[in-house]
Amino acid sequence: MAHTVQITLDDTLVQERETPELQEIMRQGLILLDYLSSRISVGRFAELMGMTPLQAGDWLHRRGIATLRRFTDGDLEAQCEDNYRELASALRGGISG
Repeated sequence: MAHTVQITLDDTLVQERETPELQEIMRQGLILLDYLSSRISVGRFAELMGMTPLQAGDWLHRRGIATLRRFTDGDLEAQCEDNYRELASALRGGISG
């Protein structure tokens, strides 16, 4: 099912792009926003973007976007958070000390 949405874009965003290019940019933007807000996985991101998971990871990394997600296992998540706290504490100690 496809949806048609009409929006008004400022000229500075359009930058002389033609409608098909703007449509693709908007589509990619929505997919990326869903990925960044954890609504979709990197696998689903790849699928929607028409890429393999490896290509999607490379695409995201080239743009400085992490592909690591929070753990689903509670114990693993707690250990990871403890490690981050210890690292942050050590870094603060090194800066002030």
